Amino acid sequence: MYTTQISLLNYRKTEQFSGILARTVGPGDCLLLTGEIGSGKTVLARALIRALYLPEILQEEIPSPTYTLIQSYHCRTFEIWHADLYRVENCWEIIELGLIDAFVSALCVVEWGDRLAHFAPRNALWLHLDNPTESSEFRTLSIKSENRDLIERLWNDWLE
Repeated sequence: MYTTQISLLNYRKTEQFSGILARTVGPGDCLLLTGEIGSGKTVLARALIRALYLPEILQEEIPSPTYTLIQSYHCRTFEIWHADLYRVENCWEIIELGLIDAFVSALCVVEWGDRLAHFAPRNALWLHLDNPTESSEFRTLSIKSENRDLIERLWNDWLE
């Protein structure tokens, strides 16, 4: 597994990273977001979804799927599944949601991705956000993937 870390000074930087991520991901990719409550998982997911849409198409607010568990969007030529597994209590719920099938053809952005356990796709991109400190919005984003080229591309794009 290849890893890198990126410092995100504030929410604006988190949104900026989502724009870089949007140029890299597509159908069949799975992003597993982890971190404590308040670490910025939903901020990153919403910004990514906005970045994948043309602004004139997506006018409405992007809700957190905390209660619906999954929210889907049709983006250009593919579907985006935004899932929040915080309230999922067992692995059978993941199967019932249809998330496993969506891994094949949709871009899946999964908050609380560690709850997928053995259902997590092997090629998933893991994004772990540390909680910000009380005195600032600064957080560290740790990125892990089996794909070294992907990690290097994200890191290099971030540095530009």
